[in-house]
Amino acid sequence: MVISSVALALLNKEYRYLIYFVAVFVGIAQSLTLNTGLTMISEVVGIRGSSGAFVYGAYSFLDKISSGIVLFIVTNQPNDIFYTIPFIRWCIVFIPSGACAIAWVLIMVGKAKDYDNKKKGKRLRAAENSGARLLHSSF
Repeated sequence: MVISSVALALLNKEYRYLIYFVAVFVGIAQSLTLNTGLTMISEVVGIRGSSGAFVYGAYSFLDKISSGIVLFIVTNQPNDIFYTIPFIRWCIVFIPSGACAIAWVLIMVGKAKDYDNKKKGKRLRAAENSGARLLHSSF
């Protein structure tokens, strides 16, 4: 994402046809960022699916609110100094790159859940036993 953002910052009118190639890499980077974000959310939910709807709902709500705030700031400035091509260009360059850099730091610093094999084995045995009980009670 940072490399494609630098390419967006350096593009000028002479090489405007290169935007089509850069756009492919921007799309790939944004898809990877979205997938990484959803994976991090699924780590928060873990194997307890009952709280998943709340977590994904809160994520979606915060995503919409933050996107709306950024769009409001970028497009609705009272004076025309901010609503210029360089300002919008730098917003397009720095906002996604900054978000990716923050996400990268969070991924590197954060600790993923430790799914212990012993606990997983206990859960599997408990599920098998409860399934066997249901099977015996139906006969």
